[in-house]
Amino acid sequence: TVEEGGGGGITAQKTYDTTPTLAAAGEEARGGWKRDSSYTFSDAVSELQEFAREPVPFLMETASVDDDAVHHRAGLEARLYLHFLHSMLMLFGVTAALVTVVILPANYLGHKASWLPEGAFAQTTANGFNHPQSALLLHLLCSLFVAGMVLVVVYLMREHLLSFARGMHKSEAVVPPVQAYTVEVQGMRVLPPVTEAEVMELINSRLSGEVMSCEIAHDVTETVDEVDEQLELIQSLARYKEQFENEGVRPTMLVGPLAWIYCGERVDAIEHLQKGIRKLDEMIEKSRSKRIVGTGTAFITFKTRTAATDCVKFFNDARTSNKLSGLPSIGTGPKDLCRNPAVWEVKMAPKPQDVCWRNLRYSHFQQTMLSVVGFLCLLLILTFVVTPLFFIQVFLSIEEITESEISDKPVPHHAAMFQPKRLSGGWLANFVVSLLTPASILVINFFIMPALVKWAVRYFGHRTNSGIRSSSFALIFFFMLTNLLFIPALSLGSLEELVEITGWVPVDKILASVVLYGSAGVFFIDYVAQSALIATAFFFVYHTTSPKIHNWASGGSGDKLYWEFDYAYFYSSLLSVIAIALMFVVTVPLLLPFVFLCLYTRYYTDKWQLITAHSIRNPDPSPERTASSVFVGLVLVTALAQAAFGAWLGLQGCNHLALWAWGAAVGLVVVVSVPWLRRRFVTVSDTWIDTLDEAGGTHPETMGVVAPVSYKDASRTPYE
Repeated sequence: TVEEGGGGGITAQKTYDTTPTLAAAGEEARGGWKRDSSYTFSDAVSELQEFAREPVPFLMETASVDDDAVHHRAGLEARLYLHFLHSMLMLFGVTAALVTVVILPANYLGHKASWLPEGAFAQTTANGFNHPQSALLLHLLCSLFVAGMVLVVVYLMREHLLSFARGMHKSEAVVPPVQAYTVEVQGMRVLPPVTEAEVMELINSRLSGEVMSCEIAHDVTETVDEVDEQLELIQSLARYKEQFENEGVRPTMLVGPLAWIYCGERVDAIEHLQKGIRKLDEMIEKSRSKRIVGTGTAFITFKTRTAATDCVKFFNDARTSNKLSGLPSIGTGPKDLCRNPAVWEVKMAPKPQDVCWRNLRYSHFQQTMLSVVGFLCLLLILTFVVTPLFFIQVFLSIEEITESEISDKPVPHHAAMFQPKRLSGGWLANFVVSLLTPASILVINFFIMPALVKWAVRYFGHRTNSGIRSSSFALIFFFMLTNLLFIPALSLGSLEELVEITGWVPVDKILASVVLYGSAGVFFIDYVAQSALIATAFFFVYHTTSPKIHNWASGGSGDKLYWEFDYAYFYSSLLSVIAIALMFVVTVPLLLPFVFLCLYTRYYTDKWQLITAHSIRNPDPSPERTASSVFVGLVLVTALAQAAFGAWLGLQGCNHLALWAWGAAVGLVVVVSVPWLRRRFVTVSDTWIDTLDEAGGTHPETMGVVAPVSYKDASRTPYE
């Protein structure tokens, strides 16, 4: 039985016969892993070698697991992620075939300028045509076709997401989940905290007898951290006790500030964890005995969706409601309900498990300021991490192609631009630039940057857990795209060019420079190809061996340990590869087969890990929010690619053709900027709002359905 959408008081269920597929996804897919301590690392290596010799069974076994089985085994997040990856695989499979059959021959057989060296990689690119105004018309049509296809695919993925949104299947006419009946009120008095009687007086002034329950949220920041830490210790203690029962030997563990690098004091694991749990019990009791401080937030559950919708309409504007009924009282006094009309907000509540209780004390303005400050701090820290790699390439380069030289001539005639760079440091410098730099940037993107972002977003003040995950995706994708695309492309020139580009050069010239240098052999051969191969190999080896290594390291009980698939990171890494493909889809057609290979490998390796080693103990309560952010990011990078292509066309002297590319970029930005268009064609809301922006609305047939009694007190704070 699969709960469609997962969480949030779901009542819609469907039953599937997943016996054959689950067998492939379960024990048989694990290859009969040994469950005892005799399973060694050499066994894992030998199994990997056997798999490398016969990959067909792996592909067939993984492909046989359908979407319903993935949903059952790894949750709705996994289903949506794999659907997105499969959609991109189909899109770029068609695109790779198109540009290989149409654009690549046109580039190679077209009449190129005499300065372009014959037989060079540049012959396969769209640079150097004798008559670019006519030769690049085909490239423009292909670019516009790809942009249109991206928008169509986004709409189709959004329709698929809509059928699982908000914890209820689109086709099922059943009782909606609890969040469809619950309203969240923000901006109330903090000290002294508001009482349930005051909130009920406000609601009964308009909707008497319609309230099922009212919960006041107090500030539990300290308690949340302590309770979560204690829960982790309890889970670890249970695991060590089971290990002791199975092996008969007291397990040990390393403690200390450097225990994460296996440096510290080794102690008895069970005694150490029991002491930690007792200590946290005392701390939790002390925190709960402190003076109660309010957050200005209340969750009100109504008997019908109609009453919840009316509450949002009546009380969303504090000033208007006060003029009509005298409530809520506005002021800073000890009896005033609304502390500030500017922060007062009444809206449909998120899922109860999606509430981030530690951040309810922050208003929307405070959350915005925390996010801005946090982003600037991350930008500063990551600049110090990435900049040394950037300047290594700049100082070692001896070619000096300035921005003025590029802009003065519609057709650049520096043949050296499209040939591998000559470096002033000999073989060592060539090694650093050609191999070490892309590998270093990949390490930064794989480990350093995602860890910093995931740690920082916890303090951005998001009021929902899905908001934290969505913010993680957006930041990881931004820094990853910058590290993978713009910094390497801009670093292929000289120091003088760097100063000019970072100084007064217009944005369109920067975009044109990225596409221009990205068309050079040094960028494709020495960076993109190597990075793609390294990244593909990393994902392939990591995903295919992680279940086996994890099982080996846990002594044969890996299925009982916590193993989380970081969707924010994997969405970002996937979208970064897609962004590079969209940026050079017609200028460098040889890039598309590499992208298709990467997507193909990612689909099967990611699916393999999700159905064998992923834990669903910490699911995203509202995965539609992160998926919607991914759709917006995909449309935006398509718009960026169109703008860069338009700037590059202007650099070639094709100003009339450039207008079409710029127009496509503006159109895509409008789609995600206008709220009605965005909600209708790109995103899906994770809250139950009474609107027709989304096709079909939010199940209007359920407006009068009475809420079950079990929904009472569903939004009560679990930490008090």
